[in-house]
This record gives sequence, C-alpha cells and structure tokens, in this order.
Amino acid sequence: MKILLVEDDRYLQEAIVEILKKNKITVETTRDGQEGYELASSGLYDVILLDIMVPHLNGLEVLSKLRKENNTTPVLLLTARSSLDDKVEGFNKGADDYLTKPFESIELVMRIRALARRSTTNYSPDLLTMTNISLDPQSLTLSNGHQHFVLTLKESQVLEILMKNQNNVISKSQMIEKIWGFDSDADDNYVETYISFLRRKLLSLNAQCTIVTIRNLGYVLKKKENDNV
Repeated sequence: MKILLVEDDRYLQEAIVEILKKNKITVETTRDGQEGYELASSGLYDVILLDIMVPHLNGLEVLSKLRKENNTTPVLLLTARSSLDDKVEGFNKGADDYLTKPFESIELVMRIRALARRSTTNYSPDLLTMTNISLDPQSLTLSNGHQHFVLTLKESQVLEILMKNQNNVISKSQMIEKIWGFDSDADDNYVETYISFLRRKLLSLNAQCTIVTIRNLGYVLKKKENDNV
C-alpha cells in the first residue's frame, strides 16, 4: 500500500510517517498543496491523507480539483476543525473520510486500511481511451474498434497507469511500487519487458499513440505526431 501525505506541520508529518512505517505502509510526503495536487494526479497512491490547512492550494481546493478530474483515489481529510459544517463541506467536495486532530495512531491506521480495502473492493474502472485505442481494465482487452488483444494482468496495469497519466512521465520505480509493491523483488527489467510487449501490440493495432522512453526519467504515452515517432 502506498500513501500520499499532504501535511505542512513538520512535527506531525514526521510522526505520521513513523506510524505508517511501523505498520509497513509506504508513504510519500509534501507540505505544499500545489505539489500535493500534482503528486495525487498521478494516480499512483492507494489513499491520500490531506490536511485542509496547507499552503498554495488548501486541502479542499486540492480535493475539489482531483474530483473534477475524475480522480477517485480515496481521500482522508486531516484537520483541527471539528464542526459539522466543516465536515459537511469536506464530504460535499468528495472526501471519503474525516479525521479530527489530535487522533490516536491506531485509529489513523484503521481508517487508512478501511479506505484501501473499500477502494479495491468497489473499484470498477471505466473504459480508458486515447486516440483510436481503448483499454477495458476489467476484461483486460485492448482494442482499436476492429481488432483486439486480451492482455495479461500486468500488461493491462502498466498500460492503465500510462493511459491515466497521458503526456505525463511515469518512472520505472513508480510502476514497480504501484503494480508489484514496494517490498517486491521486481526490478527495472520487469517494466522494460512489459513496455516492449505493449509497444508490439499497439503497433499491431495501428495505434495513433505510442509509448515514448524519456531517457533517465521513464515512459510517457503520447499521440503520434507523424510516422517517425
């Protein structure tokens, strides 16, 4: 499980990181709302812990932007505000849960795990499209409308991440953490192998998009500009 923590209180942030690490939960942190929004937009996290009072974009603004972009990653709001009106506002903007500071460590961990389980159980991804191809993550089917391939689970997961982050570079380490897990023995070769498989299938489908390697950074799914891409 990988968590994004957006919290500007350094001491609280460090305390939460320690709690999560002790419970074998991988966590990435930022103290800035704008950076939090950019990280959350990657779709690489199982749960987002989002403090309301963070700089540049407050937590509710981050949440609102994510939901408008159909980002369905579960969000647990962290706040010192405990009034009913504040909670209602958070839920209306798309929060999945709400935890008022101060809180007990065990409650935080239990709520995170509950959100992650609920997300996995209820996850029913829609058809993903780019240019002339579509991916159905449920049936693992990649199609151009006339021909199709049934992908392996890992192929589908790799392509799903790229399609959800069109024109954004995704690193090999991000792929590994999201698909194989932080504690996995998977390495860069795993990702390279599945990228190679997917490129061949996209080519066979005459896809108008391609997986581009960005040297030393990762991969990005882009619309083909011309036949030389």
